[in-house]
Amino acid sequence: MEADAAFATFVDEHGDSLLRLAYLLEGTQCAAEDLLQDVLLRIHEHWERVAAAENTKAYVRKMVINRHLSLVRKRATTRQLLASLRVWSQETLPDPTEAVAQRDRLKRVLVGLPPRQRTAIVLRYFEDLDDVSIAEAMGITTSSVRSALARALDNLRSEMTNESDRSFDHVR
Repeated sequence: MEADAAFATFVDEHGDSLLRLAYLLEGTQCAAEDLLQDVLLRIHEHWERVAAAENTKAYVRKMVINRHLSLVRKRATTRQLLASLRVWSQETLPDPTEAVAQRDRLKRVLVGLPPRQRTAIVLRYFEDLDDVSIAEAMGITTSSVRSALARALDNLRSEMTNESDRSFDHVR
């Protein structure tokens, strides 16, 4: 109990100046309070050893400074890690919103194709059928299938290009 009273007295006498020091080191009130609270918790756990120091306030001041420097190093390492992760993720991962927009454009363009071309595209690329199977399913010749696929792909390419150009008209 006597140690707790001595600790409380120390905090009452020097708490404001230690908080001011922490504020000047950290730069914000919130960070300063967190820093000082962390140091005071450590001091409280080992009060007998801290109180036995020749100059208790200087000892605690040094603890505040050391803890601040430790946190600065930790934050710098964390920032470097986050920055490298951010760079890595921007370099390797595509923008997911672009993929959704691309699928939406493709769906709109597919729906706009003439029925024969749309059917040929769906059977080839979604059902994975060959020309003969598509011709049998649609009741047309294989040359008509190839012709429908070629026209459909040309339409898809040109419409997708036009669609993406139109999607940025509001920016210009």
